[in-house]
Amino acid sequence: MKNKILLTLLFVVFSLGMMAQNSIITQWKELNNYDALLKKTYRLAEVGDLKPIRANAEVLVDFAHDITDETLSVRYNKLKNNDKLKLVVQQTEELQQAIKKKEKNEELFKRFTKLRNDYKKFIREIEIKD
Repeated sequence: MKNKILLTLLFVVFSLGMMAQNSIITQWKELNNYDALLKKTYRLAEVGDLKPIRANAEVLVDFAHDITDETLSVRYNKLKNNDKLKLVVQQTEELQQAIKKKEKNEELFKRFTKLRNDYKKFIREIEIKD
């Protein structure tokens, strides 16, 4: 019986954590746009299809700039100066430049993976502060 209660409690805590993670992304419109496009294009890149990120890199950069625009979603302005977010924006711009230079798929995927990993670090950090 104690194990059942403990498991239920752990599940509730885990579920609340997941809801908090989704809430900041879904509530912050610009971050939600970036997150959705990043995830969609990265999933395809993982299976070797880099066409979507090549086709949408400019939009991803626009979304990254929207995240840091202090006139949009002013509620999140304190998070917009986060060093990890600045790194993500910079890496997004560099990814677009690499695409324009027609960088090879292997190198492009390495850049994209680093960007995605640093984005995850930013999300984890703001979840803790939120």
